[in-house]
Amino acid sequence: MDLNSKTYAFAGVVGNYTRYAYRALGLPQLFSWVTGAVTEAKGGGGKGKANLPPKTHVRWNLRQVVPVPEDSPCGCEGDVKAQNTVFIEFVISGESDSTVRADLLAQIQALVLTTEFTGSVTNLEQPYN
Repeated sequence: MDLNSKTYAFAGVVGNYTRYAYRALGLPQLFSWVTGAVTEAKGGGGKGKANLPPKTHVRWNLRQVVPVPEDSPCGCEGDVKAQNTVFIEFVISGESDSTVRADLLAQIQALVLTTEFTGSVTNLEQPYN
């Protein structure tokens, strides 16, 4: 899987999660990870909820590791300077067909390209307008 010119290689399945690792920085503590899982939750589970359709949870996580620069006085080469983590979770009703799910995906893809979204991530600005 290629993400912004970084190749994440398949690294196995742990529990329900498929894992991919970006290993270009060499040391295990500097690996960045992507995980993904699709699990179904049955309907019901409470008073008045017995006839609800099942829901599917789709989860993706990205953990980006930021290494200490080689010329940094604040750490040794191979140390982790920071970690950034992204959690993406969809809870999709069993009543949503593939057309509805494709539209949902297209809206999310468009969302991350908006000025509001990119400004909130790159400049840490509250979305407004």
